[in-house]
Amino acid sequence: MVDKVKIAAGGGCAWLGASRRTTTSPTRALVLRVLMVMGGLIAAGGVAWLSAPGKEFFAFAQEAWAEAGRVSWPTRKETMQTTGDRVRVRRDHGAVPVLGGHDARMDREAADRAGRT
Repeated sequence: MVDKVKIAAGGGCAWLGASRRTTTSPTRALVLRVLMVMGGLIAAGGVAWLSAPGKEFFAFAQEAWAEAGRVSWPTRKETMQTTGDRVRVRRDHGAVPVLGGHDARMDREAADRAGRT
């Protein structure tokens, strides 16, 4: 029950930080509004850090970050080559039906078959 109260308090902090952004007068400086939102989010993170589900989430996030660091990501060159290949395939396979060539050819073939029977 205590954890639910802490999570609700964290959500309240985040909501207050975000809602204060909209209720301040338009003459206030943008920096002040941004600081209020950031303050609310930091307070929400601090409250979440103190709850058991929050601690589990932060542990999971750290493990996920470490796992992402161990992944063998493709190089920029490999990414560009793969993207170019996929764009070419989509272009070659997708352009014909869009332009009507595929449909017209199928219509002609169907008409030829119907005429032969």
